[in-house]
Amino acid sequence: MREIKFRGKRKDTGEWIYGDFVSPNEICDWNTVDHGRYEVEPGTIGQYTGLKDKNGVEIYEGDITKYTDGGKETIGKIIFLEGAFQLSDFAEENEWMLAYIADDIEIIGNIHDNPELLEGE
Repeated sequence: MREIKFRGKRKDTGEWIYGDFVSPNEICDWNTVDHGRYEVEPGTIGQYTGLKDKNGVEIYEGDITKYTDGGKETIGKIIFLEGAFQLSDFAEENEWMLAYIADDIEIIGNIHDNPELLEGE
């Protein structure tokens, strides 16, 4: 069974927190002693896909990844589309089912911390 969790950037510190989705602008952080509820920037909330990249890093919505297939390198972002997490290719506007390619991708950033990587979009 897939672990359901979210991440978002705290409004007060700008730090990423991980935990339960409480509301469109609030996450309960499991990593605090009191499991504190924190206000987050709504646009930064992304769900954990339940998958890890080739380096063992958890993959979240909004992550920017590098995918190499048959010698061709593709940079794209993780999205939720048509009931599944997918890798959306900036250059060719294609999508791949993440469940089939997660072991072949590498997270290189995310759309919030690394907007310069979006220039390929």
